[in-house]
Amino acid sequence: MSLRREFGDEVELDVVDPRNEVYLVPRLISDYRRYRPSMGSFLKTLFFGISPRSIIINGVVRHAGELPSPMALVEEVRVYIGENNQGKKTAPEESL
Repeated sequence: MSLRREFGDEVELDVVDPRNEVYLVPRLISDYRRYRPSMGSFLKTLFFGISPRSIIINGVVRHAGELPSPMALVEEVRVYIGENNQGKKTAPEESL
């Protein structure tokens, strides 16, 4: 099970090499402006959340280092999408 297969065009997925700072930093700043996570969450993501094994959702690092199983990640995104469909357009709480 994969995010693309499960959600199709409902979610935007970017798979980015963490060394690609030219793309990644402006994207994180854009997500910060769009989803308004706390400044602490944003700075933690910017300075500590970018790694070869990390998952960032709407500008907030959700997992770094040890990643969840594909099914657990799909369920986490499903819960988040459900919250957003109820009018909450915010970044998820950090879990680092």
